[in-house]
Amino acid sequence: MSITVVRRLYQYAAAFLGLQLCATGLRGLLTQLLEPLFATAAIGAASTDAFRLSLNIALLLVGLPLWALHWWLVQRAAHAHDEQHARLRRLYAYLTLGVAAIACLIGLSALLGALLGGLLWSGADTRAAGSTGALLVYGAIWLYHWRVFGTDRNEVEVTGGSATLRRWYLTVVLSISLFALALAAIGVVRELLLATQPAFGVSPGLRMRAGELLAALLLWLPHQLWWRRLPREATPLRADELRSALRQVYLGLAVTITAVAALGGLAGLLYQALLAGFGGALWSALLNDQADAIATALVAAPLWLFHRAELAAEA
Repeated sequence: MSITVVRRLYQYAAAFLGLQLCATGLRGLLTQLLEPLFATAAIGAASTDAFRLSLNIALLLVGLPLWALHWWLVQRAAHAHDEQHARLRRLYAYLTLGVAAIACLIGLSALLGALLGGLLWSGADTRAAGSTGALLVYGAIWLYHWRVFGTDRNEVEVTGGSATLRRWYLTVVLSISLFALALAAIGVVRELLLATQPAFGVSPGLRMRAGELLAALLLWLPHQLWWRRLPREATPLRADELRSALRQVYLGLAVTITAVAALGGLAGLLYQALLAGFGGALWSALLNDQADAIATALVAAPLWLFHRAELAAEA
């Protein structure tokens, strides 16, 4: 391993560590500032607040200079061709973007769930302040790094390791956001099915699941559109994307998992129907007992059709 690679490894690792420390401290400070607004009924003791404030300030004071110094060093060196095309630079970029994207998903999901569930202004929701702080901090981190590394993407990520790192970022973010979207959609459909029963009615859980569904959709859809455009648009990235095995693996797994989920839901529904037909259960209990199975089948089937069409289009 050459001294140049060692230097890059140190600088990007230090920049990444400093950024995460800085983000954690800043998120904590924003959370404390927002708590009196969102969680007036859950403010902690003065000693606890002092401990949190001290910890967050310490993280910020350590992380910010650590990131700023090493980020300045790597950005100054990036004017050279070898530095600009270094795989470690893209590894830092997509690792940072991935962490920020998932943090935004978690924060936005909790925030929209609290908002639609009627908990945001109740004064008793302790998650809203933290979710808002995380969304503001990691959203800014994601936007900044996306803009910085997007300027030379068509030049640097044409082929090789940099292109592979981009695909791994997309695959991981798409997988996590699609999983979150599917779970939230199943929850929404289940709550809607149960709401048709007089004994249940519309529950606050329906609005919370709807918030989680919207959050997952806001992360999944832009990444899905970008992922879909890469092999279709006439850009320098197109040729390498068309040869990507990872794209086929992702689509194949998505088709398989959604098919298994849909068939599993249908099997559960068929079992309950046959049981009722043979007198082993009540027909009136079919919807209540199999709400999860029905919801799973109703969500998984369209997802299977969508990914099956995507796989056929790229075959």
